[in-house]
Amino acid sequence: MNKSAPPFSREDGILLGILGLQNPDLHGVEPAWLWRQAEVQRVSPFVAWYVREHASNAWSPPLLHTARAIRYVALSRNMKLLTLLDRIQKAFDQAGLEWIAIKGPVFTARCFGDLARRTSFDLDVLVRPEDAHKADRLLREINICPNGKAFSLKKRPFGLTTHEHKYYCAESGTMIELHVSLADERYRIVPTEQAFRHKTSFAIEQRSYPVLSPEDTLMHYGLHGFGHRWDRLNHVLNVACIMRMNGIAWDWDYILATARASRKLRPLLWGLALARDLLNVALPSTIAALIAQDKPLVGLCQRTLPNFSSHENRSASPLQSFLEKLHSLESTGDRVSLIAQACRKAWAQVTSAG
Repeated sequence: MNKSAPPFSREDGILLGILGLQNPDLHGVEPAWLWRQAEVQRVSPFVAWYVREHASNAWSPPLLHTARAIRYVALSRNMKLLTLLDRIQKAFDQAGLEWIAIKGPVFTARCFGDLARRTSFDLDVLVRPEDAHKADRLLREINICPNGKAFSLKKRPFGLTTHEHKYYCAESGTMIELHVSLADERYRIVPTEQAFRHKTSFAIEQRSYPVLSPEDTLMHYGLHGFGHRWDRLNHVLNVACIMRMNGIAWDWDYILATARASRKLRPLLWGLALARDLLNVALPSTIAALIAQDKPLVGLCQRTLPNFSSHENRSASPLQSFLEKLHSLESTGDRVSLIAQACRKAWAQVTSAG
């Protein structure tokens, strides 16, 4: 892929080069444009890290100051979230409740290598469904209270299950999402119990946190980006940074078996193809071959590219996004769930307008 050809400009190619760790030539680039586009694509902390690390590329002092400020905000926010996560960990561990930290500052430190390279806005923790009521009680006991609807595990028709419950800590002004699965059915690639069987740990500041295995992390974020229809580069960057983690002997047989069992192979390959083509991520020959064999996937990737262009700079219409997701999902159940969710949203809009 030519990253300086339509729909990409030379400046777009430079931003992609930064995110792809390809040391692009910054000569003649308008710094204000770079910051604006980084903000649009929600990758400004990563770009700020690059600017600070490559100050010899003639960045002006004001721009270096801006980069330092962006990194400080990201670091401060993530440290604040870690402090709250430590309270949650203490409550859960003392009660003997098994849990996993997903997304948030732990993911940033583990996969980006630096708490200042990605901004987090809330905390996400995963528990087993049978432990959810206990987790709800423990959160309330440390003054983390439900935000909105009362806690419930009630299932709705057509696979529209509630996979997360929102909480709020007034003391820190932080949202917390308590998950009983990694995603709702149409975007779930790793079953909850499988995630717990393969979980591992990651240490930050002498504290160890339970986390998804590298393979489950990759699959989860691949489907997370798919759920957002790859509307911004931050989703592609997440996949790229996971793939760049040091010392991982990737179990691709396990990844492919899980993707096929959940019938989510095409959505996963979509994210891997974008990470390879846009951010220079190396893929094994087996994965590259599967991408090449999936002809509809080529069209899906091409239609995603305007999301990352400063010229186009637009996401798909709701109808286009719906149709592409419908085309990508492999199981009838997932498609029915997607249709039901679209109908539910449309009805909510009609009733609110009326």
